[in-house]
Amino acid sequence: MNPEGFSTLITQAHQDVDGEDNWRNNRWSVVFKRALKTSDSNDTQFGGGKTPMAIAIWNGGNNERNGQKAVTQWNTLHH
Repeated sequence: MNPEGFSTLITQAHQDVDGEDNWRNNRWSVVFKRALKTSDSNDTQFGGGKTPMAIAIWNGGNNERNGQKAVTQWNTLHH
């Protein structure tokens, strides 16, 4: 999914990312895997070794939706 600004989220026709998660010691860890460059113009094209990123998480079991979510601070994705 791609945000286009506040209160927007666009669904992509297909997904180029694989991922695996692990719940251990009361913490989640997640690994995402994708080619650095793709043919999809809606995908971020990675290059230059690092990219700023943040993650938003909705907990549906807690009735979170729309703007109700947890958001990480900006992190640097090294690639």
